[in-house]
Amino acid sequence: MDQKELMKRIDELVERGGIVADVFMHFQESDPEKLKQAAVAFATAVKSEPGVVFSLSEIAPPEKDNEVYTTYVETRIVAKDMDTLVQVMMKYTPVGLEIVRPDKVMIGATDFRDSLMNVANNMYDLKNYIFKNMMSHDDRQALIKDVNDKMKGAEKLLKGGDDGGNSKD
Repeated sequence: MDQKELMKRIDELVERGGIVADVFMHFQESDPEKLKQAAVAFATAVKSEPGVVFSLSEIAPPEKDNEVYTTYVETRIVAKDMDTLVQVMMKYTPVGLEIVRPDKVMIGATDFRDSLMNVANNMYDLKNYIFKNMMSHDDRQALIKDVNDKMKGAEKLLKGGDDGGNSKD
């Protein structure tokens, strides 16, 4: 496909809710070869993400910074919709993002809800991982008590209690 045909397809996709964005990644590694492998692995992986219609990556030459090598990867992606872009952001946690097209993003309520639910699900998975794998037993017990106390307050509030859910029974 030539560049003119590609641009036409991108224009059509943007008209249907697609988003063209530049995603910026930063990598650092003590071994320059591993650094290059990580950058190439990202560039390769992002293009096969569901909903990514097209991507093109530019990898900056590695630079030595103290004891580590660093590089940046700038990837232009064409996402079929907002949810695809949200998924890429959640999965890869880039250091920067620029929306190239469109100038305004119009999103329907259902698509907006779906994107927010994907964020919530990812955050739940992360919190669950931290809870199970990184917190001490005492910290977990304190968190469970705090959540239970908040739930009791919410139940009182829903039942018409007048303390705003702030009691400490």
